[in-house]
Amino acid sequence: AIALPLNAPLVPLCTTWSLQCSGDPYRYPDVAGADGRFYTEEAEVVPVVFYDDGCARLSGRVWLPKNAPANAKLPTIVIDNGSIQAPETLYWWAAQLLVRNGYLVMTYAPRGQGRSDWQTPSGGQGGNVNSSVFVTGLVNAIDFLHSTPDQPYPENQTCAGRYPTAVTAYNPFFDRIDRARLGVAGHSAGAFGASIVQGLDGDGAAPWFGKLD
Repeated sequence: AIALPLNAPLVPLCTTWSLQCSGDPYRYPDVAGADGRFYTEEAEVVPVVFYDDGCARLSGRVWLPKNAPANAKLPTIVIDNGSIQAPETLYWWAAQLLVRNGYLVMTYAPRGQGRSDWQTPSGGQGGNVNSSVFVTGLVNAIDFLHSTPDQPYPENQTCAGRYPTAVTAYNPFFDRIDRARLGVAGHSAGAFGASIVQGLDGDGAAPWFGKLD
């Protein structure tokens, strides 16, 4: 079964963002009230697509607070999803809370989650079949966060031409991040990923394997 193509409109689970995959339905841009106006009055939210280190396409968003002082360098948080039925949308409440407190935020779905690919072109798996993607995908997301026009995200260049999908060359808010203040947060399998990633390069830990920072 693992050899079958697993990138389809309904695979991974939660590609439709419906039912239990929707998260808090009042956190979407088209709802009435303060949380709907959040996207026009409080934040600029840009969808992004980038390759992971196995050339699977990852879907995400970068969230910038509109009320931040002009040209201010902002602390940043990358949120790592839980597994199975935990797409990016389940964490939009946290992204909004952080943006309202002055953080630049990146949300994304690791391989096998939400609207990201389940498998790589060579058949590499995601989700609980390969829980390492909650570690490697988080490092890939941090690399994307740190990418700039002068230093584009490297995996997009490595994986160029694998799919017809347009990818995002670099973080659209590259000039607003404070590289000295980076946080990672995770839930469930994403907490496993965040716990490992925050310790990389520590005493007795594996080395940092990101390509940009």
